[in-house]
Formats: sequence, structure tokens, C-alpha cells
Amino acid sequence: MSSLSRKAYMRIYAMVAIECLGAVQYGYHMAELNAPEAYISCRALPPGEHADVDCIPMTAEDIGSVTSLISIGGLITALLAGNAAGILGRRKFSIITCIPFIIGSVLTGAATKVWHMQIGRFISGLGAGAAIVVIPLYLSEIGPANLRGQLGFMNQVSINVGILIAQVLGIFFSTFARWRLILFFGAVLGLLYGSLLVSFLVETPKWYVSVGKYQLARTTLQFLRDSDNVDKEFNSLASISKEEDTPVATTEENRALLTATESTPETSLIPASSTPVKSNNVSVHTFVFSKIYRKELIVVVGVLTAQQFCGINSIIFYGVSVLAKLFPELTTTINCVISVLNTVVTMYSSTLVDKYGRKQLLLCSISGMAVFSALLGFGINNSHSILSALSATLFVVFFAIGLGPVPFMLVSELVPHNAVGAAQSVGTTANWLSTFVIGYFFPILQAKLGGSTYYIFTFFCFASITFIWALVPWSTVSIEDKPDETNE
Repeated sequence: MSSLSRKAYMRIYAMVAIECLGAVQYGYHMAELNAPEAYISCRALPPGEHADVDCIPMTAEDIGSVTSLISIGGLITALLAGNAAGILGRRKFSIITCIPFIIGSVLTGAATKVWHMQIGRFISGLGAGAAIVVIPLYLSEIGPANLRGQLGFMNQVSINVGILIAQVLGIFFSTFARWRLILFFGAVLGLLYGSLLVSFLVETPKWYVSVGKYQLARTTLQFLRDSDNVDKEFNSLASISKEEDTPVATTEENRALLTATESTPETSLIPASSTPVKSNNVSVHTFVFSKIYRKELIVVVGVLTAQQFCGINSIIFYGVSVLAKLFPELTTTINCVISVLNTVVTMYSSTLVDKYGRKQLLLCSISGMAVFSALLGFGINNSHSILSALSATLFVVFFAIGLGPVPFMLVSELVPHNAVGAAQSVGTTANWLSTFVIGYFFPILQAKLGGSTYYIFTFFCFASITFIWALVPWSTVSIEDKPDETNE
């Protein structure tokens, strides 16, 4: 296919922007409690004062459970999302994810007790876990090969935009009278996301091919590329399906579609068979327990666990409380600035990933995080406000360079086509478990260890560097070029 037209680029980016609103919600819900937490939990009340204000008294354990329960919800749907998105389609499954986002936001915004908040956060997590699995799948399938690295970064950029929105709202609404508006805003995002998905989002051509809907696959590909000349890309998708032994080309209609060329464009209009298609996608059970995928399993789980255990969510979840004693009046603003830099650096990193490689960016990213995690711990323990603020900022910046966006890109590049859904589910499950551990235990450890908690993250950074150096390949194979493997 020739180079894309401006209209084609606009269509692809429009689809990506709509789908990535799910990632915006993921980031928003991860950070929504950061700025207003002291008001929600009554910690902002002066000692000994019991004024009649709108808050829910919480201990450090309560704060940890409310914050981290989003991870348990995410864990549950992450296990199911890969297969569900394969059965229902990326578009339909994305629409379904809006429901828990809306319900969870309403429940947390209206909460009057700790367990109300816990239930709301858990339900929001159901949507977040599903979204963070299906969005990378959609992004990897909607664009041409030359845009794949850039589009893959849009998932993490969108997460950062969601975090930034939560931090900005925190500046204006972190009071006893208005903190609920921050939580209710998640429902507004959910409604906007659902409306745009239903109205404008198209299914991916690759999913249509995987279920034997060749006519829809070709028509959608022509729409996205703004061209009738899509035979090369279409046949590439069809050949992938044939390699997976999916019985989709068993009728005269499908044979005609598979052999369509530019000289016979009319064959692209022949309807595909409506016969049900059996997919040969690898199940989660097979991916976890089959020796064929053992190396990929270790790498996927290891990298996505490292993403959390290096400590990023200590800033995303609790950045305001981490710096509160050093900057009592400016903490929320500083966290907002950090979020802006996080977003900008992630966008810039999208131009580097194909130039320098995934592994190189990961090693650079985690090395920087190790250094600034140690300095942040030192700065907090010794009340060095400038050092602490600078270290927290650069800690997040180095995360944005590689450890933020690259792990989810690696999943779709390290495993065969027919195992991508299962690998996304397993990797995201490991990621959510790690998120829960950090979200729950960080406020407890912070209360006991103070800044020394960041020395623990430094240790995990060095362990992650060793793991990635030893097991992640220096170059990754594009998903379009990587052969499938059998389930034997």
C-alpha cells in the first residue's frame, strides 16, 4: 500500500484518541484520591478539632485499602479481558468497560462510609482492568506497521493525561466542601467515553479476520487507510489467520476475498460466510502452564511486575502526602507539575522507542529511577525540600522514558499472535497484583520508615535492571513478522 493520505492519518488518530479515553479514565482513577485524600479521610482537620465537615474518618490501613482496592477489581477483569475481547471484539468490549467506570465513580462520590468507598473503588477497578488490556490490543491492530511504536505509546500518554486531569482538579476542589466533585467527574468521563465509542469507533480489521468476517475486514481497512488499494495489508492479515489454522477460508466467498487483487476489486464486495468460526487463540491456562511459552511468561510477568515494584505509584497514589511536610502549601501544585512533565516526556519518548529500542529505554529508565529514588529517600529523611522535589520529579520523568510505556508494548511483540490476548491478561494481572501491594502497604511503610521506604524501591530497581539485562531481548520482532506457535 502507498503512503497514507492526510485523511487516513486523521481517521486513525481519531480512533486512537477515542479508544484511549479508556486509558485516560484508568489514569484518572489511579490518581483521583491523591490530592483530596487528607480531606476525604479527615486528616486535614486541625488536631483536636471536630467541626461538622464532610469527610470520612480513616486510618492509614483504611486509606491503603480504599486506594488499592481498585487493583483487586482490575485483577479480576484482567484475567478475563483478553479472551473476552477476542470473543466479543475490541469495540464491543471497550463499550462494556464504560459501565463499571460510571457506577464506581457514582458510588465513591456519594460514599458516607469507608466500605462505600471500597466498593466504589473496586467497581471502578473492574473497568480499569478491562480497559488496560483491550486498549493496547486495539492500538496494535488499528494502525500500519510504521506507526505501531508511536501508537503504542499513546496508551501511556493517555494514562498520564488522566493523572494530570485528576491533579489539576485536585488544585481547585481539594476542600471539605468540594472533594466529591473530583470523584463524580469520573462518571462524566465514563459517559463521554461510552458515547464516543458507540457513535464513532470502528472494530479492528484484524479482529474481523480472526472471526472470518473478511468483507468487514476489507471494508474497515479501506475506510481506515482512505484507499481501495489495501490488498497487500489485507492479504497479510489473512495469511496470519491461515497460519493460526483458523478455518475461515472454507467457502467460495472467503476464497474469493483471500485472492482479491487490484485488478478484480469487485471480489472485495462478496460477503463473507456467516458460518461460526472457531478461534485457535491460546488460553490463559495454556500460556501459563505450557512449556512452549515459559520464557515469554517469565519476561511478561517480570517486566510488568517491575513497572510497579520500582515505586511509581507511591507518587501517583500518595505524592501529595509524601511531600506534604516539606511543602505544606505547594504540594498539590508540585504534583501537578510532575504530572505535566510525565505527560510531555512520555510523548517525546514515543519518538525514541523505534530508534533506540525497547530494552535500551527500559535500562536507561530504571537506572535513573534507582538513582533518584535513593536521593528522594535521603531528601525526605533529612528534610531537604529542594532535593526531595527535584528527585521526585526526575524519578517520574525517568519512569516516563521507558518503564511507563514500554512494558505493555513488549507483550504484543514478544509472544506469537495467537497468544497475545492471553499474555496481555496474565501480564496485566501481575501488574495489578503489584499495584495492590504498593497501594496498600506504602502508607503503612511510610508511617513507620518515612523516606527510607524509597530505599526499598531502589533495591527493586537494581533487581529489575539485572532481570531485564539477562532476559529481555535487545531487539523485538514486530507482531506482523512473528510466527505463531501451536498449543501442543
